[in-house]
Amino acid sequence: MHPERDVLLTPNNTLDSENNSRNPELWLSPIPGTGTAIGQVKDTNGNPVSNLVVCGIQKQAPTTGYASSRTYSFTWANPDDIFHENFGTTDVRPGTYSLYAANLSTGCGGAHVYDLGSHTFAFDTATFVGLYPAWLPTVRPSSLWDAQLFIRNHETSRRNVNYTSFYNAGYSIGQSGRNSNPQGTSVVADEPDVAYSGIVVSNQDSSTLLITSRNGQPAGYTGIVATNINNNVNIPSGWERAGPRLYAPLVKKNWNGRWSKIYVANAGIQTTTVYVTYYKNGLGYGGGYSKIEPNTREVFASGTVGLADGIYSAVIISSTNQPLAAIVLEGDGSGVSSRPAAYNAFSSAGNTTLYAPLVKKNYSNSTTGITLQNTSSSSANFEARYYDMNGNQQGQTVVDTISSNSPYVLYNPAQIPDGFLGSIRITSTNGKPLVGQMSEARTTGTIIQLMSNLALGGTATIHLPLWYDNYTATGGNWVSGVNVQNADSGINNITATWFDQAGNPALTQTATLNGTYDTHNFYDTALNNFVGSVVIQSTNGKKIVAVSNILNYAGAAGTDTAMAFNGSNR
Repeated sequence: MHPERDVLLTPNNTLDSENNSRNPELWLSPIPGTGTAIGQVKDTNGNPVSNLVVCGIQKQAPTTGYASSRTYSFTWANPDDIFHENFGTTDVRPGTYSLYAANLSTGCGGAHVYDLGSHTFAFDTATFVGLYPAWLPTVRPSSLWDAQLFIRNHETSRRNVNYTSFYNAGYSIGQSGRNSNPQGTSVVADEPDVAYSGIVVSNQDSSTLLITSRNGQPAGYTGIVATNINNNVNIPSGWERAGPRLYAPLVKKNWNGRWSKIYVANAGIQTTTVYVTYYKNGLGYGGGYSKIEPNTREVFASGTVGLADGIYSAVIISSTNQPLAAIVLEGDGSGVSSRPAAYNAFSSAGNTTLYAPLVKKNYSNSTTGITLQNTSSSSANFEARYYDMNGNQQGQTVVDTISSNSPYVLYNPAQIPDGFLGSIRITSTNGKPLVGQMSEARTTGTIIQLMSNLALGGTATIHLPLWYDNYTATGGNWVSGVNVQNADSGINNITATWFDQAGNPALTQTATLNGTYDTHNFYDTALNNFVGSVVIQSTNGKKIVAVSNILNYAGAAGTDTAMAFNGSNR
């Protein structure tokens, strides 16, 4: 059973099927070894289209007689309250299929009215067609927190968004709808008093940024999309995708007064048991387990499992191959109640090259540390090279070894000068995969505590769902900056375009990454009292990665005034 649907759909008139009926195939477990399709066919205005047949899906034998799925065409055929699909079916045979929609009158032998693209279906999981769900493992950890959600539309047509927030037991406690123009941004800021997790479902490719704050001190992270989202969208596995096995490079148990909690959401269609194991120096420590229903989240706290004080990594596993979404929230004290920072767990076992676009050593009194995790079962050798903003290597190459599944904290070496601002490229030299995260701190004046993920690889386009420039309309003075790192070889020409929340272009700037190791900072664009989004593109098709910082220059002394997030690679 799905308790969130029990809450949403309990009618006064139990025979009122015209308003309360739903497609049961979406919530029946598929035949073992098969998957589920959940989709929406829409017009250019983002409206669902009825009286079509969806063709190309193949069912598992011995199912017979299946030719196509029909988009909902009757008043009693209602979409699910969370996904808002207009077709869905189960028992789909694993494989990659080219899907299209045709008119009901002609069937699958008729003209292709809509090309739905190529999609890969896997066993025991859902593949989304024309829908782009993003899971938010924590929204407001308690009623003492506030939250804002920014959802950017990357497409050329209007987009509809449905957002559902959940209480800790998976019960829906709030729903809201938004729409936006092409390149526009929707904002959800009307959270219920307690909204422990959430899911955003858009019918256009979008990137999502969640800012959760306590007493005005923010932490931010990017929404985590489904494992089998539209194959035509280039979303690398890693920090932005869900998966059945996750890696968290840095978990703290009373390390310099800092503690971590791991928030895990079930992004699958079946209940699963989630196991967490902490690692240090090649040794594993049981971190507990919990049964989690779809769209429900659980909290795994480092302070509750008998760990000694210190730094750990974590491996998070689903017992039934269900995709999981997780973030690590860190703060002062075991309740992580002040100076928060957050980053996403990785759904990929990593890569042999990692990118850190934004690294500081006593730059404006801020300093960065990197934590790497070896995700393999044997020791990993690595080397780390530091580069200034012009791509010149600084200091000596750091060379060392990391134990299996364990963390390694990379502090700025002594040869790196004070005032350093630049990037790091980290390479595994014996082929073992790595993941990693960045932490930045400033402990005097207004405090900075922020975290982000190291990129596993780049794309030619990056989206930032939120950009502030001298933004004072809601209090404070919020300013954004972004470091863009060349994740390719040779000269890389880039263009950044700012859009207001309605999707209107506001400014364009260009830059050139003059070499393989070059980095560029976009900052202080003089868009007065501006809030919007940014698209950064390589005009010669080379790969880039980026990290954005947001700082409140009007923050009070002694409070955390900053947050960081990764640009979405598309």
